[in-house]
Amino acid sequence: MIIIPGSNSPGLASKLSIITGCELAKVSARKFPDGEKYARIDTDLRGKKAAIVQTCYPNQNDSLMEIILLADAAQERGAGSTIAVIPYMAYSRQDKNFQNGEAVGLRAALRMLKSAGLSTIITFDAHFQKGTGVHEVHGIEVVNLSAGRILLEEAIKKLGEDILTIGPDLGASGMITYATGKPQVMKKHKICPNCKKAAAECICTDERKEYVVDDLQ
Repeated sequence: MIIIPGSNSPGLASKLSIITGCELAKVSARKFPDGEKYARIDTDLRGKKAAIVQTCYPNQNDSLMEIILLADAAQERGAGSTIAVIPYMAYSRQDKNFQNGEAVGLRAALRMLKSAGLSTIITFDAHFQKGTGVHEVHGIEVVNLSAGRILLEEAIKKLGEDILTIGPDLGASGMITYATGKPQVMKKHKICPNCKKAAAECICTDERKEYVVDDLQ
């Protein structure tokens, strides 16, 4: 396999090359004066597997477009297959629509990446997947890994064992479970601050409601 470094992740690509022993491709990436992206791969990829390494933060739009261009360039170079390692996947939070007519950003992004020639995307703690594993998402294979355990181990080294591990919402429960080895979920309820009943049971005229968090499991 040959590793193709994106301009957002040259350090990560270099480390992966050293760890795996895979060749690091020579890549040129820049912007035209009008702001459009340009990418070129100077390494022969004929019949070889290629892995584009590029996180999408910061500059999500430019970073995503660069991955698309690099995937296309890999096909031009004759790559047998091309995957992408994208630690932060752009548009992953736009995984569904809440109102009629809204674009599903994740779906659009994954379709573009597949059309560019990618067969698999490897990402970390994806917002659109509740746990680790291999899934097909909008027609492309997505491998969702987690950095939760590594982050927790580092926190324990600095703060000690007596720490509480929580996530901001149920969507983060998969990462918390993976990191700790057991489910730890705090339930969120919407209640009336006057009668203290659940919002669905409240008959108070005051429409103002508030959230409370309880039931650590």
